[in-house]
Amino acid sequence: MTTKPKSKEELDKMTTEQRAFYNLTRTDSLTIANFEELTSLSKSPTQKRFRFWLYRKGLHNPQVCFIELTNQSATEKTDIGTFINGAMLSFYKEGWIII
Repeated sequence: MTTKPKSKEELDKMTTEQRAFYNLTRTDSLTIANFEELTSLSKSPTQKRFRFWLYRKGLHNPQVCFIELTNQSATEKTDIGTFINGAMLSFYKEGWIII
């Protein structure tokens, strides 16, 4: 699903709640930071788990998110770039808000 960008006039006509929902559902307003591999939680060379902060336009605080990537052809010697390029997303979970 993509959200069509709204003009300033359209945004001005929206209620505060409508604008908040619009900002949460926009697909052009996300920024990822603090991307980190959780090596202690990765049990197999074919699966790696990561944590990152997800910033959404209109919200001041980021949300912590978790993903697991699976690369069936990875071995213990596979570097992280090669692993990610050949991986599929196998888990996504949104966590808490950073205050």
